[in-house]
Amino acid sequence: MAEIRARVVFCDDIRQEFNGKLILIGVYSGEIRLQAPFIQPMATWIQIFGLPAGDHKTSVTVTYEDGKNSVILGKIDVQFQISDAALPAHAFPTGLLVNFDRPGDIVVNISIDDQPTFIADRLRVSISENS
Repeated sequence: MAEIRARVVFCDDIRQEFNGKLILIGVYSGEIRLQAPFIQPMATWIQIFGLPAGDHKTSVTVTYEDGKNSVILGKIDVQFQISDAALPAHAFPTGLLVNFDRPGDIVVNISIDDQPTFIADRLRVSISENS
């Protein structure tokens, strides 16, 4: 299998129009800074590159990790067919309810066709003191 790569966009929500286009709402860039405690729904838009043509099964797990603990925010299993290896596959887990009560990272882990899981991306979460 060729080198598998993924691109992840972290955002508040993803909506799909009637014509199939996706709207990414509240896109995060690099780091989230907020005051704790804060509960926020989130979503991830994922493109997976390097898959050969054919049928594939993918498992995407989104976790919140603080260096000591790892909490699963959401998991989806997707089966899809790639008709052209030059085109990426897509997945977009939504409705991930995140309880920001400590600094850490939101991490997207992907496993394709029962291969070892790899980290596709992470988003740093910084917590400031309540004032």
